[in-house]
Amino acid sequence: MAYGLTEADWGAPGRTTRYYCKLVDPFTLIDTSEEIELDTEGTSITYAYESDNHMEATVTISEGDYHNIISQGRTMDGMIRIYQSVGIGDYSGVFCMGTFYVSNLSNSSKYGITNRKLTCYGPMWAMTQDSTIFDFVRHPGDNAWEAMQYICTGGGHDNGHIRAGDGFDTGRTHTIEVFFPLGTNRGEMLNTYAGWLNGELVTDMDGTIVARPYIDPWNRPIMYTFDENEGCIYKAGIEFETNRDEPLNRVMAYFSRESKQGDPDSENYDPFPLSDSVYVDLPDSADYSFARCGRRRTEVLHVTDPCSHEDLTAQAQRYLDENSHSNLYINVEHAGIPGLRVGDVVRYINSRDQYRTEPGTFDNRCLITEMRISKLSPFCMTQTKMRVI
Repeated sequence: MAYGLTEADWGAPGRTTRYYCKLVDPFTLIDTSEEIELDTEGTSITYAYESDNHMEATVTISEGDYHNIISQGRTMDGMIRIYQSVGIGDYSGVFCMGTFYVSNLSNSSKYGITNRKLTCYGPMWAMTQDSTIFDFVRHPGDNAWEAMQYICTGGGHDNGHIRAGDGFDTGRTHTIEVFFPLGTNRGEMLNTYAGWLNGELVTDMDGTIVARPYIDPWNRPIMYTFDENEGCIYKAGIEFETNRDEPLNRVMAYFSRESKQGDPDSENYDPFPLSDSVYVDLPDSADYSFARCGRRRTEVLHVTDPCSHEDLTAQAQRYLDENSHSNLYINVEHAGIPGLRVGDVVRYINSRDQYRTEPGTFDNRCLITEMRISKLSPFCMTQTKMRVI
């Protein structure tokens, strides 16, 4: 279980929280400065699970602190790390809230007081802002995890940081030649590799990109329970929304290559064709079928490993099955819980607010897809979006 989740009653009266940041060396991810106090009203943080920008922040500090940093010969153009120091009764703890690159710096003045505002983004977004300067080629037998490390670090010439999470497949090797031309986005390459290895990419609070196995949300452990009775930490009210405009009703899958071993007597004989393609549709009775909606929503699925026509059809069908229904999302506001992350599964219980048009208890497992802290309040009030699973 993530640290901090049940160590204290996060909504208890008397909670105190102090926020500060430190400068970070982007090449080592080590703190390199003393504490810098934050303007709590002018600082916000957003975390996202279903986005390439896993975390972003707007950070406000005083002009005095800014000039103190500059006078020491330092700069705020690299990375910063945000911390919260929490006290509740006899409990106290310090938690990292994220490590960010600084992309823009502005200042504002009012009534003789000047503040500096930093616009920040996370390490994964930094990967999407860079591209390879050479062709990237890997051959059958080459290790896929080593290729991911090379992409992230630029072969040791760049400053990306990546590690394998528990259970991630670091031993798999390529079965076919892989080629990315120069100019390919590094974030796209990393996400492609993670998909090949049945994994996903998340960002740790220390600024490290983590490749971990993808686990179906229904099979993930419940990390926290939002209870409505003693220890309730959420505010009254629950909002519902769906993604009805996103479900697919057709998937086309294909593979294509330039050559293969076609000699049946060869040890490496490849029985599959140079190229093949299939498409599958939702049945007319399905909620979002073409027959009911009158429009196509098609996804093209590029399959990297050649396979039989039957296997290709099965992959297309599985993708359609997973992406042809709408999801129900809820939005709630609650006291901040150190250690709770996007991508975590929680249980949310609410019998006091009506569910749709009928009263009753809303008691469901939910996947956290987004968390937004609009200002740094004593309770670190957080607006959380969750997908009901």
